[in-house]
Amino acid sequence: MNRTRRALLATTTLVWMCAVVAPLASSHAQGQPTPPPPTFGIGRAATAEEIAARDIDVGSDGAGLPPGRGTAAEGAAIYAARCASCHGKTGTEGPNDVLVGRHTAPGFKFSQDPALRRTIGSYWPYATTVFDYIRRAMPPAAPGSLNDNEVYALVAHLLAWNEIVAADAVMDATALPKVQMPARERFVADTRNTSSTDRTGQAPSGQSPLPKGQMPDLGRHTQQDDKVPLFDFDAYFLGRWSFEWDMPEGPLGQAGRAEGTTIYTKTGDDAYQALTEATGPDGTFTVKESIRYQREEKTLTREVVDSRGFSYTQTGTIGGDLGGFYTIYFESTPFLVKGELVRLKHAMRLTSPLAYRVSTTVSEKDGAFRNYGTPWWSKAPAAQ
Repeated sequence: MNRTRRALLATTTLVWMCAVVAPLASSHAQGQPTPPPPTFGIGRAATAEEIAARDIDVGSDGAGLPPGRGTAAEGAAIYAARCASCHGKTGTEGPNDVLVGRHTAPGFKFSQDPALRRTIGSYWPYATTVFDYIRRAMPPAAPGSLNDNEVYALVAHLLAWNEIVAADAVMDATALPKVQMPARERFVADTRNTSSTDRTGQAPSGQSPLPKGQMPDLGRHTQQDDKVPLFDFDAYFLGRWSFEWDMPEGPLGQAGRAEGTTIYTKTGDDAYQALTEATGPDGTFTVKESIRYQREEKTLTREVVDSRGFSYTQTGTIGGDLGGFYTIYFESTPFLVKGELVRLKHAMRLTSPLAYRVSTTVSEKDGAFRNYGTPWWSKAPAAQ
Protein backbone atom coordinates (compact mmCIF):
# COMPACT_ATOMS: atom_id res chain seq x y z
CA MET A 1 0.00 0.00 0.00
CA ASN A 2 1.50 3.36 -0.98
CA ARG A 3 1.97 6.22 1.48
CA THR A 4 -1.02 8.25 0.26
CA ARG A 5 -3.45 5.35 0.57
CA ARG A 6 -2.11 4.44 4.01
CA ALA A 7 -2.66 7.99 5.21
CA LEU A 8 -6.23 7.94 3.97
CA LEU A 9 -6.94 4.61 5.62
CA ALA A 10 -5.36 5.61 8.91
CA THR A 11 -7.62 8.63 9.28
CA THR A 12 -10.87 7.10 8.11
CA THR A 13 -13.75 6.46 10.51
CA LEU A 14 -15.65 3.22 10.93
CA VAL A 15 -18.78 4.51 9.22
CA TRP A 16 -19.28 5.05 5.52
CA MET A 17 -18.96 8.72 4.57
CA CYS A 18 -20.08 8.52 0.94
CA ALA A 19 -23.32 10.42 1.49
CA VAL A 20 -21.41 13.18 3.29
CA VAL A 21 -18.55 13.52 0.83
CA ALA A 22 -20.50 13.35 -2.45
CA PRO A 23 -22.05 16.85 -2.20
CA LEU A 24 -18.56 18.28 -1.57
CA ALA A 25 -17.45 16.97 -4.95
CA SER A 26 -20.52 18.55 -6.51
CA SER A 27 -19.77 21.97 -5.00
CA HIS A 28 -16.16 21.79 -6.27
CA ALA A 29 -17.43 20.97 -9.76
CA GLN A 30 -19.54 24.15 -9.62
CA GLY A 31 -16.50 26.29 -8.78
CA GLN A 32 -17.59 26.75 -5.17
CA PRO A 33 -15.03 24.79 -3.12
CA THR A 34 -16.14 24.18 0.44
CA PRO A 35 -13.33 23.30 2.87
CA PRO A 36 -14.23 20.25 4.95
CA PRO A 37 -14.57 20.63 8.72
CA PRO A 38 -11.71 19.27 10.89
CA THR A 39 -13.97 16.40 11.94
CA PHE A 40 -17.50 15.36 11.16
CA GLY A 41 -18.39 14.72 14.78
CA ILE A 42 -19.20 11.04 14.28
CA GLY A 43 -17.25 7.81 14.47
CA ARG A 44 -13.73 7.46 15.85
CA ALA A 45 -10.20 6.95 14.59
CA ALA A 46 -9.47 3.43 13.35
CA THR A 47 -7.12 1.35 15.50
CA ALA A 48 -3.91 -0.18 14.16
CA GLU A 49 -5.52 -3.63 14.28
CA GLU A 50 -8.55 -2.44 12.31
CA ILE A 51 -6.31 -0.83 9.69
CA ALA A 52 -4.26 -4.01 9.38
CA ALA A 53 -7.41 -6.07 8.82
CA ARG A 54 -8.27 -3.88 5.84
CA ASP A 55 -4.75 -3.38 4.53
CA ILE A 56 -4.87 -6.51 2.36
CA ASP A 57 -4.66 -5.20 -1.20
CA VAL A 58 -2.32 -7.05 -3.57
CA GLY A 59 -0.70 -5.28 -6.51
CA SER A 60 -0.16 -6.68 -9.97
CA ASP A 61 3.54 -7.11 -9.13
CA GLY A 62 2.71 -9.23 -6.08
CA ALA A 63 3.29 -6.50 -3.51
CA GLY A 64 1.14 -7.30 -0.49
CA LEU A 65 0.97 -11.07 -0.98
CA PRO A 66 0.86 -12.76 2.45
CA PRO A 67 2.82 -15.77 3.70
CA GLY A 68 1.31 -19.15 2.93
CA ARG A 69 1.12 -21.73 0.17
CA GLY A 70 -1.33 -24.00 -1.58
CA THR A 71 -1.41 -26.72 -4.21
CA ALA A 72 -3.81 -27.28 -7.09
CA ALA A 73 -4.91 -30.59 -5.54
CA GLU A 74 -5.82 -28.84 -2.30
CA GLY A 75 -7.63 -26.16 -4.28
CA ALA A 76 -9.77 -28.73 -6.10
CA ALA A 77 -11.36 -29.87 -2.84
CA ILE A 78 -11.94 -26.29 -1.68
CA TYR A 79 -13.47 -25.37 -5.05
CA ALA A 80 -15.91 -28.29 -4.92
CA ALA A 81 -17.06 -27.28 -1.43
CA ARG A 82 -17.11 -23.47 -1.71
CA CYS A 83 -17.28 -22.45 -5.40
CA ALA A 84 -18.93 -25.08 -7.59
CA SER A 85 -22.51 -24.13 -6.67
CA CYS A 86 -22.04 -20.76 -8.39
CA HIS A 87 -19.46 -21.50 -11.11
CA GLY A 88 -20.19 -25.14 -11.97
CA LYS A 89 -18.41 -28.41 -11.31
CA THR A 90 -15.75 -27.72 -13.95
CA GLY A 91 -15.80 -23.90 -13.81
CA THR A 92 -17.64 -23.71 -17.13
CA GLU A 93 -21.31 -24.33 -16.30
CA GLY A 94 -22.22 -21.22 -14.29
CA PRO A 95 -24.78 -19.94 -13.47
CA ASN A 96 -22.35 -17.20 -12.40
CA ASP A 97 -19.16 -16.21 -14.21
CA VAL A 98 -17.41 -18.86 -16.28
CA LEU A 99 -13.88 -19.26 -14.89
CA VAL A 100 -12.24 -21.79 -17.18
CA GLY A 101 -11.47 -21.62 -20.89
CA ARG A 102 -8.78 -20.59 -23.35
CA HIS A 103 -9.23 -18.95 -26.75
CA THR A 104 -6.60 -19.96 -29.27
CA ALA A 105 -7.90 -17.98 -32.25
CA PRO A 106 -5.70 -15.04 -33.31
CA GLY A 107 -6.60 -11.57 -32.11
CA PHE A 108 -8.35 -10.40 -28.96
CA LYS A 109 -11.89 -10.05 -30.27
CA PHE A 110 -13.94 -9.88 -27.09
CA SER A 111 -15.50 -6.58 -28.14
CA GLN A 112 -16.55 -7.96 -31.54
CA ASP A 113 -17.69 -11.45 -30.51
CA PRO A 114 -20.07 -11.60 -27.52
CA ALA A 115 -19.84 -15.41 -27.53
CA LEU A 116 -16.25 -15.25 -26.25
CA ARG A 117 -16.13 -15.82 -22.49
CA ARG A 118 -13.92 -13.58 -20.35
CA THR A 119 -12.35 -16.33 -18.28
CA ILE A 120 -9.25 -16.42 -16.07
CA GLY A 121 -7.47 -18.24 -18.88
CA SER A 122 -8.49 -15.94 -21.69
CA TYR A 123 -8.88 -12.45 -20.24
CA TRP A 124 -7.27 -11.99 -16.79
CA PRO A 125 -3.92 -10.15 -17.06
CA TYR A 126 -2.31 -10.93 -13.66
CA ALA A 127 -2.41 -14.06 -11.50
CA THR A 128 -1.70 -11.94 -8.42
CA THR A 129 -4.95 -10.04 -8.76
CA VAL A 130 -6.87 -13.32 -9.02
CA PHE A 131 -5.60 -13.96 -5.48
CA ASP A 132 -6.52 -10.42 -4.41
CA TYR A 133 -10.09 -10.69 -5.71
CA ILE A 134 -10.80 -14.14 -4.27
CA ARG A 135 -9.43 -13.20 -0.84
CA ARG A 136 -11.50 -10.01 -0.60
CA ALA A 137 -14.73 -10.96 -2.32
CA MET A 138 -15.30 -14.71 -2.43
CA PRO A 139 -17.46 -16.58 -1.74
CA PRO A 140 -20.23 -13.96 -2.05
CA ALA A 141 -22.12 -15.23 1.00
CA ALA A 142 -19.01 -15.09 3.22
CA PRO A 143 -16.31 -12.85 1.71
CA GLY A 144 -13.02 -12.98 3.57
CA SER A 145 -13.78 -16.37 5.14
CA LEU A 146 -11.03 -18.20 3.22
CA ASN A 147 -7.63 -18.23 4.87
CA ASP A 148 -4.49 -17.37 2.89
CA ASN A 149 -3.46 -21.00 2.33
CA GLU A 150 -6.93 -21.78 0.95
CA VAL A 151 -6.78 -18.81 -1.42
CA TYR A 152 -3.34 -19.84 -2.69
CA ALA A 153 -4.68 -23.36 -3.26
CA LEU A 154 -7.75 -22.10 -5.11
CA VAL A 155 -5.64 -19.89 -7.36
CA ALA A 156 -3.30 -22.81 -8.10
CA HIS A 157 -6.29 -24.99 -8.99
CA LEU A 158 -7.86 -22.37 -11.27
CA LEU A 159 -4.57 -21.67 -13.03
CA ALA A 160 -3.99 -25.39 -13.56
CA TRP A 161 -7.55 -25.83 -14.85
CA ASN A 162 -6.84 -23.10 -17.40
CA GLU A 163 -3.59 -24.88 -18.40
CA ILE A 164 -1.47 -21.93 -17.29
CA VAL A 165 0.54 -23.83 -14.66
CA ALA A 166 1.25 -27.54 -14.14
CA ALA A 167 -1.28 -29.70 -12.32
CA ASP A 168 1.18 -30.19 -9.43
CA ALA A 169 2.04 -26.48 -9.13
CA VAL A 170 2.49 -24.87 -5.73
CA MET A 171 1.52 -21.22 -5.38
CA ASP A 172 2.98 -18.83 -2.81
CA ALA A 173 4.18 -15.21 -2.62
CA THR A 174 7.27 -16.07 -4.68
CA ALA A 175 5.71 -18.26 -7.38
CA LEU A 176 2.51 -16.36 -8.06
CA PRO A 177 4.03 -13.11 -9.44
CA LYS A 178 6.10 -15.18 -11.87
CA VAL A 179 3.04 -16.68 -13.58
CA GLN A 180 2.69 -15.32 -17.11
CA MET A 181 -1.00 -14.96 -17.93
CA PRO A 182 -2.01 -15.48 -21.59
CA ALA A 183 -3.69 -12.06 -21.75
CA ARG A 184 -0.88 -10.12 -20.01
CA GLU A 185 0.34 -8.30 -23.11
CA ARG A 186 -3.20 -7.42 -24.20
CA PHE A 187 -3.54 -4.85 -21.43
CA VAL A 188 -1.58 -1.60 -21.72
CA ALA A 189 -1.57 1.75 -19.95
CA ASP A 190 -4.17 4.15 -21.37
CA THR A 191 -2.43 7.45 -22.13
CA ARG A 192 -5.39 9.12 -23.78
CA ASN A 193 -7.32 12.00 -22.24
CA THR A 194 -10.48 10.04 -21.47
CA SER A 195 -12.03 12.39 -18.93
CA SER A 196 -15.79 12.36 -19.47
CA THR A 197 -16.14 16.00 -18.43
CA ASP A 198 -13.87 18.99 -17.99
CA ARG A 199 -13.76 21.21 -14.91
CA THR A 200 -16.85 23.09 -16.05
CA GLY A 201 -18.84 19.83 -16.13
CA GLN A 202 -18.95 19.85 -19.95
CA ALA A 203 -17.89 16.90 -22.10
CA PRO A 204 -14.66 17.43 -24.08
CA SER A 205 -15.10 18.30 -27.74
CA GLY A 206 -16.10 15.30 -29.82
CA GLN A 207 -17.20 13.18 -26.84
CA SER A 208 -20.78 12.30 -25.94
CA PRO A 209 -21.73 13.49 -22.45
CA LEU A 210 -22.38 10.76 -19.92
CA PRO A 211 -25.92 10.73 -18.52
CA LYS A 212 -26.43 12.36 -15.15
CA GLY A 213 -27.23 10.03 -12.29
CA GLN A 214 -30.13 10.57 -9.90
CA MET A 215 -28.03 11.68 -6.92
CA PRO A 216 -29.50 14.99 -5.68
CA ASP A 217 -27.34 18.12 -5.85
CA LEU A 218 -28.11 19.77 -2.52
CA GLY A 219 -25.19 22.19 -2.56
CA ARG A 220 -24.33 21.20 1.02
CA HIS A 221 -23.57 18.25 3.23
CA THR A 222 -26.37 15.71 3.39
CA GLN A 223 -28.37 15.49 6.60
CA GLN A 224 -29.82 12.43 8.29
CA ASP A 225 -33.39 13.57 7.59
CA ASP A 226 -32.83 14.46 3.91
CA LYS A 227 -35.41 12.75 1.71
CA VAL A 228 -34.35 10.39 -1.06
CA PRO A 229 -35.72 11.68 -4.39
CA LEU A 230 -38.45 9.68 -6.07
CA PHE A 231 -37.05 7.51 -8.83
CA ASP A 232 -37.31 9.00 -12.35
CA PHE A 233 -38.33 6.03 -14.52
CA ASP A 234 -38.28 8.02 -17.77
CA ALA A 235 -34.76 9.39 -17.30
CA TYR A 236 -33.34 5.98 -16.45
CA PHE A 237 -35.08 3.32 -18.52
CA LEU A 238 -36.37 4.82 -21.76
CA GLY A 239 -34.38 3.74 -24.79
CA ARG A 240 -32.59 0.68 -26.10
CA TRP A 241 -30.62 -1.68 -23.85
CA SER A 242 -28.52 -4.75 -24.65
CA PHE A 243 -28.31 -7.73 -22.32
CA GLU A 244 -26.65 -11.09 -21.80
CA TRP A 245 -27.64 -13.86 -19.42
CA ASP A 246 -25.82 -17.11 -18.65
CA MET A 247 -28.83 -19.22 -17.76
CA PRO A 248 -28.62 -22.50 -15.84
CA GLU A 249 -30.85 -25.45 -16.65
CA GLY A 250 -34.31 -24.64 -15.38
CA PRO A 251 -38.03 -24.41 -16.04
CA LEU A 252 -37.63 -21.65 -18.65
CA GLY A 253 -35.32 -23.65 -20.92
CA GLN A 254 -31.96 -25.28 -21.42
CA ALA A 255 -28.71 -24.02 -19.92
CA GLY A 256 -26.69 -21.58 -21.99
CA ARG A 257 -26.32 -17.93 -22.91
CA ALA A 258 -29.25 -15.71 -23.86
CA GLU A 259 -28.57 -12.28 -25.34
CA GLY A 260 -30.51 -9.60 -27.11
CA THR A 261 -32.07 -6.16 -26.68
CA THR A 262 -34.78 -4.55 -24.59
CA ILE A 263 -36.50 -1.32 -25.67
CA TYR A 264 -38.46 0.72 -23.10
CA THR A 265 -41.11 3.14 -24.35
CA LYS A 266 -43.62 5.38 -22.58
CA THR A 267 -47.29 4.68 -23.34
CA GLY A 268 -49.06 6.91 -20.79
CA ASP A 269 -48.59 9.14 -17.76
CA ASP A 270 -47.48 6.24 -15.59
CA ALA A 271 -47.50 3.46 -18.18
CA TYR A 272 -44.61 1.91 -20.08
CA GLN A 273 -43.87 -0.98 -22.39
CA ALA A 274 -40.71 -3.07 -22.64
CA LEU A 275 -40.05 -5.31 -25.65
CA THR A 276 -37.23 -7.84 -25.42
CA GLU A 277 -36.02 -9.70 -28.49
CA ALA A 278 -33.41 -12.34 -27.75
CA THR A 279 -31.73 -15.55 -28.78
CA GLY A 280 -31.10 -18.30 -26.26
CA PRO A 281 -30.21 -22.00 -26.10
CA ASP A 282 -33.69 -22.94 -27.36
CA GLY A 283 -33.76 -20.37 -30.19
CA THR A 284 -35.24 -16.91 -30.54
CA PHE A 285 -37.90 -15.54 -28.20
CA THR A 286 -39.64 -12.28 -27.29
CA VAL A 287 -40.83 -10.90 -23.97
CA LYS A 288 -43.44 -8.14 -23.78
CA GLU A 289 -43.94 -6.21 -20.55
CA SER A 290 -46.71 -3.76 -19.69
CA ILE A 291 -45.46 -1.69 -16.75
CA ARG A 292 -47.24 0.72 -14.39
CA TYR A 293 -45.12 2.88 -12.10
CA GLN A 294 -46.83 4.39 -9.07
CA ARG A 295 -44.17 6.98 -8.35
CA GLU A 296 -45.52 8.43 -5.11
CA GLU A 297 -46.17 4.94 -3.70
CA LYS A 298 -42.75 3.70 -4.89
CA THR A 299 -44.30 0.58 -6.41
CA LEU A 300 -44.41 -1.03 -9.84
CA THR A 301 -46.46 -3.75 -11.49
CA ARG A 302 -45.71 -5.49 -14.73
CA GLU A 303 -47.63 -7.96 -16.89
CA VAL A 304 -45.14 -10.22 -18.69
CA VAL A 305 -45.95 -12.29 -21.78
CA ASP A 306 -43.19 -14.62 -22.98
CA SER A 307 -43.29 -16.19 -26.45
CA ARG A 308 -41.94 -19.43 -24.97
CA GLY A 309 -45.46 -20.17 -23.78
CA PHE A 310 -46.03 -18.58 -20.39
CA SER A 311 -47.06 -15.29 -18.79
CA TYR A 312 -47.11 -13.88 -15.29
CA THR A 313 -47.71 -10.78 -13.18
CA GLN A 314 -45.08 -9.21 -10.92
CA THR A 315 -45.39 -6.52 -8.28
CA GLY A 316 -42.42 -4.66 -6.96
CA THR A 317 -41.13 -1.95 -4.66
CA ILE A 318 -38.32 0.48 -5.34
CA GLY A 319 -35.91 1.90 -2.81
CA GLY A 320 -32.85 4.10 -3.09
CA ASP A 321 -30.36 6.28 -1.30
CA LEU A 322 -28.92 9.78 -1.59
CA GLY A 323 -26.03 8.35 -3.60
CA GLY A 324 -28.42 7.79 -6.51
CA PHE A 325 -28.49 3.97 -6.27
CA TYR A 326 -31.89 2.32 -6.61
CA THR A 327 -33.08 -1.29 -6.40
CA ILE A 328 -36.39 -2.73 -7.57
CA TYR A 329 -37.61 -5.95 -5.96
CA PHE A 330 -40.09 -7.93 -8.07
CA GLU A 331 -41.91 -11.12 -7.12
CA SER A 332 -44.23 -12.96 -9.49
CA THR A 333 -47.51 -14.65 -8.87
CA PRO A 334 -47.34 -18.45 -9.41
CA PHE A 335 -47.64 -19.43 -13.08
CA LEU A 336 -47.49 -22.63 -15.10
CA VAL A 337 -44.68 -23.69 -17.43
CA LYS A 338 -45.36 -27.02 -19.18
CA GLY A 339 -47.80 -27.91 -16.42
CA GLU A 340 -45.39 -27.16 -13.57
CA LEU A 341 -45.89 -24.38 -11.01
CA VAL A 342 -43.16 -21.71 -11.18
CA ARG A 343 -42.43 -18.47 -9.33
CA LEU A 344 -39.75 -15.87 -10.09
CA LYS A 345 -38.05 -13.20 -8.00
CA HIS A 346 -35.97 -10.41 -9.51
CA ALA A 347 -33.78 -7.85 -7.72
CA MET A 348 -33.01 -5.14 -10.30
CA ARG A 349 -29.94 -3.27 -9.09
CA LEU A 350 -29.56 -0.01 -11.02
CA THR A 351 -25.81 0.25 -10.60
CA SER A 352 -25.20 3.19 -12.97
CA PRO A 353 -27.08 5.33 -15.51
CA LEU A 354 -25.83 2.96 -18.21
CA ALA A 355 -26.06 -0.47 -16.58
CA TYR A 356 -28.23 -2.58 -14.32
CA ARG A 357 -28.16 -6.21 -13.26
CA VAL A 358 -31.00 -8.51 -12.25
CA SER A 359 -30.33 -11.11 -9.55
CA THR A 360 -32.80 -13.84 -10.44
CA THR A 361 -34.13 -16.74 -8.36
CA VAL A 362 -36.71 -19.38 -9.29
CA SER A 363 -39.00 -21.72 -7.38
CA GLU A 364 -40.40 -24.88 -8.96
CA LYS A 365 -43.37 -26.89 -7.67
CA ASP A 366 -43.67 -24.51 -4.71
CA GLY A 367 -40.16 -25.43 -3.53
CA ALA A 368 -37.35 -23.28 -2.24
CA PHE A 369 -35.98 -20.48 -4.42
CA ARG A 370 -32.62 -21.15 -6.09
CA ASN A 371 -30.14 -19.07 -8.05
CA TYR A 372 -31.15 -18.59 -11.70
CA GLY A 373 -28.32 -16.35 -12.88
CA THR A 374 -27.64 -12.63 -12.98
CA PRO A 375 -28.19 -11.03 -16.39
CA TRP A 376 -26.72 -7.60 -17.14
CA TRP A 377 -28.34 -4.83 -19.20
CA SER A 378 -26.31 -1.96 -20.61
CA LYS A 379 -26.73 0.90 -23.07
CA ALA A 380 -24.45 3.31 -24.84
CA PRO A 381 -24.51 7.07 -24.07
CA ALA A 382 -26.74 9.09 -26.37
CA ALA A 383 -24.87 10.60 -29.31
CA GLN A 384 -24.39 14.35 -29.39
